[in-house]
Amino acid sequence: MPRTHNIAAWLGLSLAIMAALTCQTACAPETVPKGRVVFEHDSAVRDETSPGLNFKMLNFEWRYLAPTEQIQVIGFAQNMTPDSVQGCRLIASGYDQFNSPLGTAEVFLTPTYIPPGQKGRFEMFFQRGEWVKAIRLRYRFEARF
Repeated sequence: MPRTHNIAAWLGLSLAIMAALTCQTACAPETVPKGRVVFEHDSAVRDETSPGLNFKMLNFEWRYLAPTEQIQVIGFAQNMTPDSVQGCRLIASGYDQFNSPLGTAEVFLTPTYIPPGQKGRFEMFFQRGEWVKAIRLRYRFEARF
């Protein structure tokens, strides 16, 4: 067999193996957590190990976006510091009703400049979660500038 056929066969075999491995990880059905329900209602708690800026999370709501298989979280936070803050970043980890992690998101509040006592809006996304019935956020706020 000519040498060019060997290379073509080798490349074809390599591509087939890569496709099979990719499908095993990407095409596998999503594992849905099971177990005892820990959280029945949505909640948000400040990460006391590194509390960050004194911003208070006022409220949030979420919804599952089927086309992108994401959970969208939208909410508001209030500047409780005596100073104006520019570039306030929210870092939040999400957990489902079984206390299984949904991931961590880092987003900036809008508007960028938030005076004392004023509110900022945030929007974040977590990957996957069609089974989610309740979300718990563990969060902290940090100054970017």
